[in-house]
Amino acid sequence: MVKVRILIIFFFIFLIQKSDAGFINGFENYQPPREVNSPVELYGTFINQEVEYPYDWGRDALIDTSYLYDFDGDYDENTGWLWVVLAPGFDSVFRIYRSTDRGIHWTLCYEFYHGIKSLYPKVGIVLGRGDSNYVYVFVLHKGLNNTGDIGGVKIKFDLSGWSDFWITWDNDTINDFSVCKDFRSNYWLYCIASNENRGGYNTKIYRSSDYGRTWDSQAGYNIYDPHIVFGTGSNLFVTWVRPTRDTVCFQRNNNYGTPGYWLELRNLHISPSRKYCPKVSPAFTTPDSWATTWVLYEIDYNNTGDMDIWYAVRSHAWGDTWRKMNILSASSLLDERVPDVKYYKSTGNIYINAAYIIYDSSYTETSYVYSRWSDANNPFDFHERNKVNDSGTQVGTLFSSKTCGPKIIYSPGAPAPGGGVLYARAGIFYLPKGLYFDAPWFPSAIEREKEYKAKILKIKTISQKEVVFQFTKEVSDIAIYNLEGRLVKSFINKDKQVIWNGKDKSGKEMPTGVYLIKFKTDKKEFTQKFIFLR
Repeated sequence: MVKVRILIIFFFIFLIQKSDAGFINGFENYQPPREVNSPVELYGTFINQEVEYPYDWGRDALIDTSYLYDFDGDYDENTGWLWVVLAPGFDSVFRIYRSTDRGIHWTLCYEFYHGIKSLYPKVGIVLGRGDSNYVYVFVLHKGLNNTGDIGGVKIKFDLSGWSDFWITWDNDTINDFSVCKDFRSNYWLYCIASNENRGGYNTKIYRSSDYGRTWDSQAGYNIYDPHIVFGTGSNLFVTWVRPTRDTVCFQRNNNYGTPGYWLELRNLHISPSRKYCPKVSPAFTTPDSWATTWVLYEIDYNNTGDMDIWYAVRSHAWGDTWRKMNILSASSLLDERVPDVKYYKSTGNIYINAAYIIYDSSYTETSYVYSRWSDANNPFDFHERNKVNDSGTQVGTLFSSKTCGPKIIYSPGAPAPGGGVLYARAGIFYLPKGLYFDAPWFPSAIEREKEYKAKILKIKTISQKEVVFQFTKEVSDIAIYNLEGRLVKSFINKDKQVIWNGKDKSGKEMPTGVYLIKFKTDKKEFTQKFIFLR
């Protein structure tokens, strides 16, 4: 009997410990909206220049060639335009890119930096609409004394101006954050930020109803690796792991994050195995309190270093209960890491897309990015995985669980369903290098190569004996060959226009036929066929 009582006592102590996290229904830790000021100024350079990197391998679009610290993407529900923020790994700037043709071509819009230089270990982006018609970019700045604070910039959709703001500027050290918006007409902004150097009240949720100018806050308890997202209505979904990393947690607020409206904390997976970077997404259905909801997370299986991806799912069809500890991707020979999961921002849409990385932990084999999808009617049925990165390429895998994982990004009205994926390829030592984008609606590599060459070179005949080659940018090593690969004539000048008189290098007239012109840009060598008529 005594042993039974001791076991009961320990059981209740265990439950108390596991419930000692999250947000409470009280206002004692609430601070009303206030504007945060910082002595650190933000400087921006307006660039607005289309990226002209060639499609160097396969069909994936190359956005930026830097080594990367972090990146994020979002899309506009009305236009289908895609926006990206990235932070280079070795440069104290962050860059904003935009695509107006569903990710096939990209424009570098702005480059920003703070007066007190900082690398940016974490970035986020949210696209407002309605009254809040801005692109909001959030960055983790290391602060004056190597602390961590969250700053941001809001950019007009037409790129005609910007202004900066701060969410935090104090002695607390922020290590991680997540951002989202709700879907009311004025699109409130939300940010959850954690100090992972300690436990206790180490986290706050911030809300802004005036386009980032002022932010209120409320404290949360024992939260690491936070992630937040909104449903179609008033429900804010939050997931995280406890500081001991033995528990994945979930909590929902049913009144736009207002204190006093937090529902019961749910422990989705309790075990000694360490867990990282959970991501939550409901289906974008109404009412959002009934929406089927997935939480994906990374788990170090039995703490052996074997990283896998598991998930929990909740459905109103089951009485809003969670079905836990499901395996999305696991292998004893390979590691699966950094999952992302997102809904499609179209009311009534039942689908979600997920992406993650698989690689050999010995770093001796090719690493891959995979995407999969599921739906609210069959939440355990994840479609067969699709490999994202081109064959023969490797994915950067040497990073923390918080940064540089693949990101799902949609484009409403695209000619093919599903989500596109932002990801980083591998540089030296598998460090993330080069930001790429791939999507189900992309044209073939051959079509894109033709399109790229057509933008550089225009060919026209001005007489029966002369052909004019006009280039839209400076090129070099211009040469004409016959179809057998023999050199006909080369040109040493670097002008943007070359005229060929139909003669070879010795002055002999060449017959009518099909020829090749080869040339180089600063990025790549190109070959184009043309017809010469006499």
